[in-house]
Amino acid sequence: MRLSRLVIDNIKGIEHLEFQPGALTVLRGANGTGKSSVIEATMSVFSGGSDPGWLRLGAKKGSVVMEITNDDGALAATITKTVAVKRSGEGISTTLEILDPNGVPVPAPQSFIKSLGESWAVDPSSILNIDTSKAEGRKALIAKLLEIIPVRFDRNEMAGALNGLSVTGLDIAAGTDLQGIGKARAYVEEMRRRVGVEQREAENTAATLRRSLPDEAEDGVDWTAKERELEQERLALVEREASEKAEATKIATDNQATLGATFDAEEQQLREEFQKELASIKFRRYQEDERWRQFGLDKHENIRQALKPEFDRIIADQATVRAKAEAQQKAAGVRESIDTFQQRFNEKSREYLSLTSAMERLDALKKSKLEDLPAGMTFEGDQVCIDGVPWHHVNTARRYSAAFEIVGAKPGLMPFLVCDNAEHFDGDNWRDFEDAAKACGFQIIAAKVDAGPLTIEKVA
Repeated sequence: MRLSRLVIDNIKGIEHLEFQPGALTVLRGANGTGKSSVIEATMSVFSGGSDPGWLRLGAKKGSVVMEITNDDGALAATITKTVAVKRSGEGISTTLEILDPNGVPVPAPQSFIKSLGESWAVDPSSILNIDTSKAEGRKALIAKLLEIIPVRFDRNEMAGALNGLSVTGLDIAAGTDLQGIGKARAYVEEMRRRVGVEQREAENTAATLRRSLPDEAEDGVDWTAKERELEQERLALVEREASEKAEATKIATDNQATLGATFDAEEQQLREEFQKELASIKFRRYQEDERWRQFGLDKHENIRQALKPEFDRIIADQATVRAKAEAQQKAAGVRESIDTFQQRFNEKSREYLSLTSAMERLDALKKSKLEDLPAGMTFEGDQVCIDGVPWHHVNTARRYSAAFEIVGAKPGLMPFLVCDNAEHFDGDNWRDFEDAAKACGFQIIAAKVDAGPLTIEKVA
């Protein structure tokens, strides 16, 4: 379909204007001659709504009439947008009427307008006038392009890519856009970085613990049990020592008692007869007491000396075994810690691989969505690229043609564009714009500042 005739009455600064647009129609004239009024009047048909400023000053009623023809030139529809002051005198009312070739009203006129396409709502020159030499301009260009060609990822696509991962601050229930998938990837990447840190910490701790393991004989001996056996031997030897000492003490005590009784009897019997011998007897008694006391002491010392090698051996063995038992117990604790950190390392390794897979799935999903963008367009970081070349490095002619390809990605039934910002182009830029406009296959109305009154020029 094509716009074959446009009639504007009492809209904005236009009292009456009628022309037949070509493939490229240029509205030329000085500022204030009505170029923007023609553009806004044309846009009002597509955009819907109402604005009191649409009516020309002093007018009670205004209208925009569009005749739409098929590719063979036959009339397809007549669209009339009427704006009038309400009977109350306050505010305006608008009506949209679409008649088929037989003059029969088309039902659901807004749906018919929508079927004509959405490209009219975007001005390619608004893309071309963005300065992308700086980061702010590159961000603005990406935002503008994603507004024109919204890239969406539905809930199932995001759920499949994230595989159960929840991204804080991102609800994927209604799907998301490029910004959202970028946020999801950055979140997963940060999670993976943290997991990687925990993974390395666990691995390093386990390695440090392994190096701290004490040297121990690999003979399978339970040194703790061995220590208990030696302690039992020592205690048995203590009991033996006590028993033998008690026996020696008993011998000495018994002999002392026996001799004491004998000497007491002799003393009692011979006290009077052998008074002179009494001191000698007491002395002898003292000597015998002292001898047997010394006997006991000597016996004790002999026993101690006899058993000392055994005591020394056991005590030495106890020290050695105790050290080995302690080393064995410490090693068991260290090995348990190693197992714990090794398990943590294994868990974090699995988690790291899972997050890496999620990132790869997000990248693959994003790539699949961006493979079929128009004009060979791709997004590389904060750069928009055409055929792999950053936007501001693409030659002017290719950049202009790309802008038209992008805007016209979904032309609808009537490939039609309105370019109000084209008036900023001059010289070679205007020629590049004109060449791209003529080659894009769209019917275009563009405004350009020029000296003199408003003129309508069919370029193609």
